[in-house]
Amino acid sequence: MRYFIASLATTMVLGVASCGRTTNGPSETTTSQGQKSEAPSGATASRQGFALLRFMNADPAGRPRELNTMDGRLFGDVTYKSITPYAEIQTDPTRFRLRETGGPEDLDVERTELLSGRHYTLIAAPTPKGTSRLLVLRDDLGQPKPGKARVRVINATSGVNDLDLYMTGPDKKMDKKIEKGLDAAEATSFVEVDPGAFEIRPARQVAAPRLSKLRVEEGRLYTFVVVGKSGDLDVVVVADQVNQPATEAAVR
Repeated sequence: MRYFIASLATTMVLGVASCGRTTNGPSETTTSQGQKSEAPSGATASRQGFALLRFMNADPAGRPRELNTMDGRLFGDVTYKSITPYAEIQTDPTRFRLRETGGPEDLDVERTELLSGRHYTLIAAPTPKGTSRLLVLRDDLGQPKPGKARVRVINATSGVNDLDLYMTGPDKKMDKKIEKGLDAAEATSFVEVDPGAFEIRPARQVAAPRLSKLRVEEGRLYTFVVVGKSGDLDVVVVADQVNQPATEAAVR
C-alpha cells in the first residue's frame, strides 16, 4: 500500500489506523550512516501518556535542520542523512515547525495529533522551490513473523519519480518486484519479505551502486529512505529491531 505525503494545514499521519501497534519491548535502531540508538517500548510510553517521535534530515541542500513545537526546540543541528533517536513527546495536538538550525523563519508547519504509545518519524525533505517541507509518518513496528523481515520505502526526493523496489536473485530473471512506481513524496507501508538482497531502481533503470545490495536480515524492520537528486541518488537504511520483554521471552 502506498501513501502520498502532502503538506496540509492539518496533517494526516501516514499509516493504516487499524494496523498501528504499540510495541511491548524496547527497540534498537541502526542506520547505514553508522548511527545507533535505543528507545523504550510503546507500552511504557503509553502508560506515561507519551508518543515516540524521531526526526530525519533528508534535504541535501542548506544548513542542518531543527524541529520545534510552539513550546520550544525538540531536535537541533540535524545534518543531512542523519536521524535522531526516538524521544518521548506529549500526545496533545502539536504544531511542528521545521527550520534551518538557528534560522529565524519556519520552512514548514504541520499540525498533527499523535497517539499514545505509537512511533512516528518526521522527515525534512526538499521541495521543487528549493526549501524544505515536513513529512510525517507513523512507524508500524509490528514484529515480523519468524524467519521474515519487514521493509518499506520512503521517496524523500524532489522530482524523482517511479522508483521500484526489487528483491534480487542469483540472476536478473529471478528478481522479484516488491513495490513499483513510487513517486516523490510517497511512502509505502511495511511489507513482510524473506531475508536477502534488495535494490531500488529509478524509472525502470538499472540501479545505481548506492541503491543496490541492500541487505535485509530476519527479525528486523527496514526503512529505505531515498535521498538526493536525479543522477545522484542515495539511500539511508534505517533498521529497527523490537526486543521481547524478559518475561515474554522466558515464557517462550
